[in-house]
Amino acid sequence: MAFFLKKKFIILEINFIILKKIFTFLFVFVFAFLKLNAQEVYIKSQNQSLNEIFIELQNNYGIQFSFDNKLISNCIISKTKTYNSPEKAISDLIKNCNLDYEIINNIFVIYKKQKIKNIKKPKYYYFSCYILDKKNKESLPFSNVQFNSNVLTTDLNGHFLFKTKDSIVNLKVSHIGYYLLDTILNFGKNQNLKLNPAVHNLQEFKIISDKKKIVNHNLFFKRSGFIKINHNLSFFLPGNSNNTIFNILRLQAGVLASGELNNDFIIWGSYKGQTLVLFDGITLFSFSNFNDNIGAINPLIIKDLEVKKGGYNVDFGNRVGGIINITSKTGNSDKLSGELNINNETINGILNIPIAKKYTLQTSFRKTFYNIFDDKKVYQNENNYYVPDYKYQDINIKISNKSTESSNFYISLFASNDKFSFDKMKYNNKYSKFHYTEKTQIGASLFYDRKWNSMGKTNAIISYSNLKNYNKDSLIFFNKENHYNRNLLEKNEIENGILNFSINIKHYFPNINRHRFFCGTEIIYNSSFFEKDNSDVNFINSNENLFRTNYFIKDEININKKIFISPGLRLDILNETNKFYIQPIINL
Repeated sequence: MAFFLKKKFIILEINFIILKKIFTFLFVFVFAFLKLNAQEVYIKSQNQSLNEIFIELQNNYGIQFSFDNKLISNCIISKTKTYNSPEKAISDLIKNCNLDYEIINNIFVIYKKQKIKNIKKPKYYYFSCYILDKKNKESLPFSNVQFNSNVLTTDLNGHFLFKTKDSIVNLKVSHIGYYLLDTILNFGKNQNLKLNPAVHNLQEFKIISDKKKIVNHNLFFKRSGFIKINHNLSFFLPGNSNNTIFNILRLQAGVLASGELNNDFIIWGSYKGQTLVLFDGITLFSFSNFNDNIGAINPLIIKDLEVKKGGYNVDFGNRVGGIINITSKTGNSDKLSGELNINNETINGILNIPIAKKYTLQTSFRKTFYNIFDDKKVYQNENNYYVPDYKYQDINIKISNKSTESSNFYISLFASNDKFSFDKMKYNNKYSKFHYTEKTQIGASLFYDRKWNSMGKTNAIISYSNLKNYNKDSLIFFNKENHYNRNLLEKNEIENGILNFSINIKHYFPNINRHRFFCGTEIIYNSSFFEKDNSDVNFINSNENLFRTNYFIKDEININKKIFISPGLRLDILNETNKFYIQPIINL
């Protein structure tokens, strides 16, 4: 037992000695560190070399140095000053001697300051241009631009921006219905390039089969599943020009008129409602009217029409069918102009008003100026006949500014109203069946585009659209001798509608090295309602809402004139369910 206790005391004594040494070492180290950093240093020298000053500091304050004597002996110091710490003293002494220091184990290591070589960054030249119609100065959106084997597309204002190491580039610009522009362009901002419309009067000719390859000289860049339609074609199509969009679309490959009707079409097998139709960023839920010869959009206000039949990338979504993107005219800010058309159905006009040579106000309208069924009865037999009535009217208002170096904007408003009704008279049974239907569609969009010089440009668009349908059927019994004595036997009213509100923001980086990178986000809110009231069932009311957001990034890579790769990534989030869907897409 005594041996065990003795052994235990020896172990404790050894541990105490070890701990004592550790604490002593830590105390000396901390004391030396505090002394080095907290002591004041007084220097008084007159035409004294730096190595001599360092030796005095070592003798007086215990500061350790490591230096090359030849390196610092040529540095002469004349200074009288007190410093709060050795670091401040050393920094002040060597600042004019092209020297630097580093503390390693409490030793000031003095060395020659390294020269930082100025690496010259490659200089880039920025090109910023607008593509315009030479006659009316209307901007030409989504034109194809080729420079130095790179291909890009202008935005909806006909603007493009890129940077390159060359101050002068060979540039080619093409747009459907215009002559190809091949020119030399110097770098600069806010430049205008004007294209001449290409209209040819054809003489009589014969079509003969030939195996030779047909080359389109107007477009040097094509993409599969993509159609760009020239708005100038509307003047040469048959009809009264009230349904120009449908008449043009049904002539294109991959677009089929549904059942050979005049108000619906199928793009690559998609069903009705699966195709997204945009007008200045406004979603159109109805593309036709009760009169099949009158389209939803006034042709006089249309400038550009693009069709993506399928396989589109991450910057478009929310549909499984095709996409039709319609852009309205920007207007001419230099002069007052207008156009008026009258046919046997509607009066159609557009007015362009310049404001202070900076802004443009455009107004277009259509209206059925008389009832085409007026005083006409559609007889079923001698006792039964129909008395129809039809009215239609729409209006477009657009305010836009003249393209500037920094920003562009426009406000686009749209509204249409379509009414149709008929009375079915049957005198033998002394009753009248009345049918009334009304469709109202309104929309608005606000667009703003901001250019950031070397950082590219950002555009934002806020859009709103709403469609309402109202149907009413009633059966009225009346006294044949006195038509004012009527009794309502049956009534059926149905009203439904859909609303879309969205905020879309995109940022485009300057084109460089065959790459065109851009990203964006969109917030979308949709709501719909359905109401029904009739004589047999109770009142029915239903409302649905959906809120979602999406984000995307995309890169367009031009390998050469014939090979184009576009990888993209899209993220869709349903806010109500907190579910998200990732969609990687690549086009070739």
